[in-house]
Amino acid sequence: MTAAAAPALLYLALMVAVGDALARPILRPATGLHRLAAAFLVGLLVSSWVTYALASVLAGGLEQPLGPADIIVLIAAAVALGARFLLAWRRRAGAANHGAASGTVADHQAFDAARESRGDWAVIAALGVLTAWMFLRTLGYDAASATLWMGRHEWGDIGPTMGIAQSFALGHNFPTQYPLFAGPPIRYHFLYYLQAGNLTFLGLDPAAANNVLAIPSVVAVVALVLTLARRLFRSATAARLAAVLFFAHGSLALLPYLATFPDPASALSGILGLEHYLVSGLPFRGEDWATWSLNVFLNQRHLASAIGLLLLALLFVLDRLPESGREPAGTTAGAALPPAPAPARSSFAARLRGGLMDPGLPAWIAVGAGLGLLPLWNGVIFVAAAAIFAALFLVLPTRAQMAALGMTACAVALPQLLFLREGGAPDAAFPTLRLGYTVDPLTPANLVSFVVVDFGPKLLLAVVGLAAATGRARRVFVALAVLAVLAFSVRLSVDIVANHKLLNTWLVLADAFAAWGLVTLWRAGRGRRTPSGGKGRGRHWLGLGAGLVGRVGAVALAGIILVGGLIDLAPIKNDGRVAYRLDGEALYDWVRTTTNPDDVFLTDLYVVDPIVLAGRRLYYGWPIYAWSAGYDTYPRQAQYIAMLQATDAATLLTLLHANGIAYVAWDDTLRKGTDMVRRPNEALYQATLPVAFTDTENRHAHLVIYRVP
Repeated sequence: MTAAAAPALLYLALMVAVGDALARPILRPATGLHRLAAAFLVGLLVSSWVTYALASVLAGGLEQPLGPADIIVLIAAAVALGARFLLAWRRRAGAANHGAASGTVADHQAFDAARESRGDWAVIAALGVLTAWMFLRTLGYDAASATLWMGRHEWGDIGPTMGIAQSFALGHNFPTQYPLFAGPPIRYHFLYYLQAGNLTFLGLDPAAANNVLAIPSVVAVVALVLTLARRLFRSATAARLAAVLFFAHGSLALLPYLATFPDPASALSGILGLEHYLVSGLPFRGEDWATWSLNVFLNQRHLASAIGLLLLALLFVLDRLPESGREPAGTTAGAALPPAPAPARSSFAARLRGGLMDPGLPAWIAVGAGLGLLPLWNGVIFVAAAAIFAALFLVLPTRAQMAALGMTACAVALPQLLFLREGGAPDAAFPTLRLGYTVDPLTPANLVSFVVVDFGPKLLLAVVGLAAATGRARRVFVALAVLAVLAFSVRLSVDIVANHKLLNTWLVLADAFAAWGLVTLWRAGRGRRTPSGGKGRGRHWLGLGAGLVGRVGAVALAGIILVGGLIDLAPIKNDGRVAYRLDGEALYDWVRTTTNPDDVFLTDLYVVDPIVLAGRRLYYGWPIYAWSAGYDTYPRQAQYIAMLQATDAATLLTLLHANGIAYVAWDDTLRKGTDMVRRPNEALYQATLPVAFTDTENRHAHLVIYRVP
């Protein structure tokens, strides 16, 4: 880090401080880990929204509105935090003068604070180091050569989203458009990348700006999974195992892979040199995309923070359930609890009145507003949250409060959902019914093979944990299982594979139940010893046998899951790099210094290139990205072909002006013709348009850029 990064670091510090100030009175985090996760995630969401809203308002008369927006945010945050500190100091002074504390701590918070130990912090710290290694290994910046590099496996996803971030950092993307499909309003959830671009604008390099958000997001999710398992099962062991299980998705793809080696030594050598993620071998679309590995979080870096926000809301609801049978002080984790007294029955109207008179109702509304901010952060996770909380509304008693939360979330989310539908294909109406996800043809045998191969070990452990769980935990599991049902029954977008986010989220939340299943299997047979002799001895041996079977099963299933997770680390270690020179590279410097921040380029079908990394937009980048986001790509493709195959100057200029093209870039690939552009006509451009840039060093396939008058 250099002195130039100081504004970004100040922004981050105030972001977390504001997040803590907002989260503590509303969410009432139970432990230090819970509090830190909430502070980061809430601060990230709120600061991104406020910064974007201010920049959008200021964009009309400014070339780069992020500067004034950041100044306003920093001043407002500092003033608000100062005022809050002063009020808190006065309250403490008043409480001391009256000899009384200023507030009370809820039972569940007292329990968790007592149970939180150095072990929890040690586990999260170790997993945080692993997370940092993973993300720094797949995206980085070499300051000496001003080179941005991305992992070969991650390039296809990080590249386009890096273009979004750079369009804010170096371009003028207000109103916001998709850099690979310039023109219509953006249909991709972009706010995480707005913040990454903002931190780049404030002085961090593009990779650091992304990593400084992605790494804490994943660590926060892991800490919240630990907190969820502790809350549901009151077991420190299960909580820490749940955190570890996040890093191992539990696919059975490792078994056929390991079977190809003649001995353990060759298997170890093969794993250490592995350069690709294991594939399941199933014939369904997406099974070779590493969809069920850690790679999904390395590629889609906004996903973890969205899941973390969902977890915060889920913990908020669980912490406010009545008659929870909380563990009295002095009991040990996992010990049997006395049964809670049965609540008196009351009418629906009475429960509704009680819920509406709940003094904590404003907090429920605030959490609903937070969930309502998710569509521009990650639309699929907003759908996941809606499904989970709709199910919780049915299975938990706090229905009035849940209704307030849900209605607030819908009211806040609706304008965003309408915005994201703009510019889409006219015949695309989603969600629609689509049974089977990617299982095609959908048969019982195919469905079972998909579930068993991709999720079998974790699912089996989750079922064991479910069987040993309390009634309340079982109801929570039913609500979470709605995500899997939704993934296999509804198409949320034109690309059905996008439903994988629902299954990824379900797997993360199910880690708590899988961890409890492991603990349950390990403890099987405990407490069954009886006095020797007669039938008691038979029960004794039965207990020992059950314990042995349970522990063997726990070791076998844990071994499959954890070994698979370790194998997934090898492709990260051995990942190749795709590098782009930034400052000092002729094309990048020319685009940054010569062209306007909102200029549009007509080019070959690029995924990411110096033009995009300089913050400019492409008329038609690699089309799979725009298509999967729901854009109507076919008319755009026809216009793209017509402009590059035009045969007369009048038609060419008319098309270029009508489509808002400022520059046209020709390289060797385009000159030779492609599957899409079969009769390229650069000669017409040479005769009609002035040359603005020439790739004299042949760094970009003899690129020539023509300026449109």
